[in-house]
Parts: sequence; structure tokens; C-alpha cells
Amino acid sequence: MGLKYGTTITTMNQPLQQGSPAGYNGTDFDLLGSSPDNADAMALLTGGQAGGAQRVLAESVGFNGTTMDRIRSAADNADGVAVVTLGTLRVFAEHMAFNGTSYDRWRTNQDNIVLANLSGATTSGQSADQTNYNGRGCKVFINITALTGTSITFTIQGKDPVSSTYYTILAGAAQSGTGTVLMSVYPALTASANVTVNDVLPRTWRLSWVISSATVTATAGGIVIL
Repeated sequence: MGLKYGTTITTMNQPLQQGSPAGYNGTDFDLLGSSPDNADAMALLTGGQAGGAQRVLAESVGFNGTTMDRIRSAADNADGVAVVTLGTLRVFAEHMAFNGTSYDRWRTNQDNIVLANLSGATTSGQSADQTNYNGRGCKVFINITALTGTSITFTIQGKDPVSSTYYTILAGAAQSGTGTVLMSVYPALTASANVTVNDVLPRTWRLSWVISSATVTATAGGIVIL
């Protein structure tokens, strides 16, 4: 006599109906049947469950460093996708560009660059070197909220990759009071002394400042533009 679907086979010498496949569940064998529904979010069935068929799924899994996790589909279609820590497979067509040594991700406009945050500063200085991945130019916005004494002068500089020497791209005017200053570097701009220059932004650049007999509180932020 043949076995019905849902029956657990406990030994290998029990008869199977012709054309009825079985699957090993880790301990014994379960008869496999077709799934009656065709839908997402299918409920889980245990092996050999009476009255129900065993579902056979083609399941993708990913290694998490220790064990295997099932791969979930991503339900969103948006920018700024949050990072998921477990089991979601997102496929991105990612634009990469060769920098001469390795590959960098392609960036859009970058507007979160902090170049200076001065509080009662009395000495000259400079920002850390900034990496321009694929921008053509930049804008630097300076906000001087307190200044006593003579002046402060800001300069956008590039860096020679061979000698590591810094050179001037755009030198601003000396500022002797509070207020805002906007400096722009971009190809095909109409040049304006101390404010705008028709030039490209190199891969490595920075903002420097010279304080002449003054105490200064100011911030400077940068935007790299495609």
C-alpha cells in the first residue's frame, strides 16, 4: 500500500508511490507535494504536516560570516535607502570611476564639507586636505560672526600631487569685520577678483586662512559641484 502526502517515512524500505518524491528533513524523509497556492508571503509548513503539502522553494541565501541567512526582497523604491543588517538583497547599478590606482564611487554634488570652525582664533591655519572625486568646481561659504583687530584672509588652494606643494586657486579679499563671503571655483565662470575664478577644482584641495593681528570667530563650509 502506498503512502499519502504528509506521511513521514521513518525507514528507507517503506514503499513510495510512483512519481512521489521525498525530501530529507534532517532526521527522516518526508513525501513532497505541490503547493496549492500561488502567492507572496506564503505561510511556513513543517515537513510531513498532515492535511497540507510540502512546499519546495528555490531559496537564495547569503553567508553572514557565521551562518546562512535567507535573502529577502527589498520593498522600497527610493533614494537614501536605509542600511539593512539582515537578509535583504538590494542590487544597485553602481557607477565607478578609475582614479589611476583604484576605483571610486561616483558622487553627486557634495554639500556637507566642513572646512573651518574658528572660535576666538588668533593664528593662521588651514583645513584638512579635501578629496574631490568627480566634481568640476566648488563654492565656499564663509560666515564671520566676530572679528576684533586687523583682518583675516581666506584662500582656496590646490595640491601638486608630485611635490605636495600647495598653490593658489582663488585668493579672497582681506576681511576686517563680520559678515559673509562666498567664493566660487568653476570652469567658464566670469572671473571676479577675490570672489570667482574660471578654473577647475583639482582632486586634492583645501581652504587656508591668514589672521593678521586679529581674534576671529567664523565658520566655512564647502560644496563640490559636478
